[in-house]
Amino acid sequence: RMLSRLIEQSLAFRDYRGGVARNISLTILKWVLMALTYWCAFRAFGIEIEVLAAATIPVLSSLVGYVPVTVGGIGTMEWTAVVLFGQVGVEGAGVVSVYLLIRAVLVLAAICLLALSGRRVRIGADQ
Repeated sequence: RMLSRLIEQSLAFRDYRGGVARNISLTILKWVLMALTYWCAFRAFGIEIEVLAAATIPVLSSLVGYVPVTVGGIGTMEWTAVVLFGQVGVEGAGVVSVYLLIRAVLVLAAICLLALSGRRVRIGADQ
C-alpha cells in the first residue's frame, strides 16, 4: 500500500513539471551561491579550501542545528563545522571567524533591507 501511494504521488509530479523544475533550479543556484560564499569567506581570511569542502561541510554542519541540544542550535553548527573543517586541515579559529563574518554580513544585509523598505519595527507589545 505504501509503495502504491509513493508511485501515485511520484506520478502526480508530471502535472507540475514547471514548478518542480523551477524548484530544483533555484535549489541548485542557492547551493552554488552558498558554496561560493563560504569559499570566498575562507579566502578573505587567507585560508585555502577546496570548493567541494565549501559546498558540503556547511550543509552538513547546518543539519546539526536541528538537533535540540541548545536553544536554536546556538553553537552546535559552529562546533560541528570546526570538527568537519578540521578534517581538511582548517584551524578552528579560522572556521569560527568565517562563520561569524557570514553571520555579520547576513545581519547587516537584513538591517539594510529593512531600512530601505521604510517600515517601522515595533519591539514589545506596548508600542
